[in-house]
Amino acid sequence: MADGFANEHREQHTKKIILNVGNSTFDQISQGLKTLEMRLKKDGQQKIMVGYILIFKLQTGEQQKPGDEITCEKKVVGVRTYSGLDAVLDKEPLSKILPNRP
Repeated sequence: MADGFANEHREQHTKKIILNVGNSTFDQISQGLKTLEMRLKKDGQQKIMVGYILIFKLQTGEQQKPGDEITCEKKVVGVRTYSGLDAVLDKEPLSKILPNRP
């Protein structure tokens, strides 16, 4: 006897969230140098979950027409919560957060 779910078609939707970033951060993310992105748990970012797609949008300081935006998409592979910045710095290598800092 077949499983009751075997013939059921389920369409999975991936949630996408746009995050505006500056030139340096955008370059580091798009080149794979910056692999950890820190965000405060506010403005809906507390709902970011594994599997979501983060769309990093380069902020040029100029008005961009729809379709002209420069973006980089990255899939969320992990979400970690810390009590504060000190806890982050105790657990995470600074080179993954700020790759160009000594």
